[in-house]
Amino acid sequence: MQGKVVLVTGGARGIGRAISEAFLRAGAKVMIGDLGARAGDWTYDLSGADALKRSAQEQAAVGEVKATELDVTDAASCEAAVAATVAAFGGLDVLINNAGIVQSGPISEFSERDWDRVFAVNSKGIFLMVRAALPALRRSNGAAIVNTASIAGKQGYRNMAAYCGSKFAAIGITQSLAANFAPQ
Repeated sequence: MQGKVVLVTGGARGIGRAISEAFLRAGAKVMIGDLGARAGDWTYDLSGADALKRSAQEQAAVGEVKATELDVTDAASCEAAVAATVAAFGGLDVLINNAGIVQSGPISEFSERDWDRVFAVNSKGIFLMVRAALPALRRSNGAAIVNTASIAGKQGYRNMAAYCGSKFAAIGITQSLAANFAPQ
């Protein structure tokens, strides 16, 4: 991974941060994309602008890292994050689609708004990021796309219909992308 350029969505905290730091330790240059100031009215505990900046500063102790605000539910934001990565590091070799949210509850009480948000981040976000990143990835020698999912993408759980459905979709999208792009 020495010198490879990696863009990690949801890279400021949790699993995304661990992924970012693993790539940094392997010698990659990493752009962490996270909501930052775009967190807005999201009810889930997501990074604010200060947390995104602080995370990037802390990860800089491990390797070459930069941060960009990214809302994976917005096509223009996805395109801007890819452009920021290419501008900062000269290209893009690996896209890690890690951004995700969890909302749970009985389907009879689950709001349409929460349902749409879960699918927008966990499923549509993969689509928008891949579409935005494809031109840069095609210029790479040995590009890769990695989508994180969950065991909840293989098995349904009580009161987790939206989350499980979105992760089943993520696995299906991943399998389809593999069939399309493996030869490249």
